[in-house]
Amino acid sequence: MIFYFSATGNSLHAAKTLSDGIEKVISVSDSIKNNNLKFTINDEKIGFVFPVYFFGIPQVLLDFINNSEININNNTYVYAVMTCGASTANADKILKDLLTEKGIKVNAVFSVKMVDTYVPLFKIVDEEEQKKINDEADKELQQIKKAISEKKSGCQNNHRGHFPRTVTFFSYPFYKYRRFTKKFYVEESCIGCGLCENICPSQAIKIENGKPVWIKKQCNICLGCLHRCPKEAIQYGKKSKTSGRYFYK
Repeated sequence: MIFYFSATGNSLHAAKTLSDGIEKVISVSDSIKNNNLKFTINDEKIGFVFPVYFFGIPQVLLDFINNSEININNNTYVYAVMTCGASTANADKILKDLLTEKGIKVNAVFSVKMVDTYVPLFKIVDEEEQKKINDEADKELQQIKKAISEKKSGCQNNHRGHFPRTVTFFSYPFYKYRRFTKKFYVEESCIGCGLCENICPSQAIKIENGKPVWIKKQCNICLGCLHRCPKEAIQYGKKSKTSGRYFYK
C-alpha cells in the first residue's frame, strides 16, 4: 500500500510507478476529505510518497498522519519517497518523527528530482527540459523500486543537498507564513468549471457566482489550483502570470 499526496502529478506518477499497478495507491487528501482515516494494513510493505515543501513536508500530510490510525505488522517494511525540485534537506526527519509517535518505524528514505513547480519563486522550465528531468526521474524511480523490492534500509536519499539539518531548521518555519491565501486571485478568463474547488486538499476554495473564492485564510500552498486551471485564470502574487504552468501528463 502506498499513501501519497500530489498537487501537480509528480508524486502521483512516482507512486504509480512504484506500485506497478499491483499495490493499492491511496490519496491522503481524499482520505481526509472522506474522513477515511483508519487503516489496518497486512501488506509486506507500505510507502509514503510526497513532495517537499520549504524543505519539509506538506501540511496535508501532517494532518493525515496526526489524525489517522494506521495499524501495521511489526515486520512491515516502511519507506518514504520524496519528490523535489532541487533538494530535500532534512524533510524526512519530520516524517520519521511523526510516524515514530504513531509507533511506526520508517525503514528507508529515498528521493527523486522532478520538475520544480513553485512559481512564486521560479519559472517553469521549457518542455524540453521537463522531459529531460522526468526521464532522469524515471531512471531514479526504477532504482528506488529495485531497492524497495530488496527492502534496503537506511537513508538512500541522493538529494539532501548541503547542510540539510540547517536548511530545514531555518526554512520550514516559514512554510506556515507562506500558506496564506490572500495572494490568490482569479482573472476574467475563468469559466467556473469547479476543478479548483474539487482538487483543493485544504478545501479552501468555493465556487460562488461562477468564480472561485478562497474561504480559508490558509491552505497547503500546493498550487494545484493554479497549475491545473484549464484557462490559467488563477494567479498567485505578481509573478505567477508569466512563470508558466505544469502538470505531469
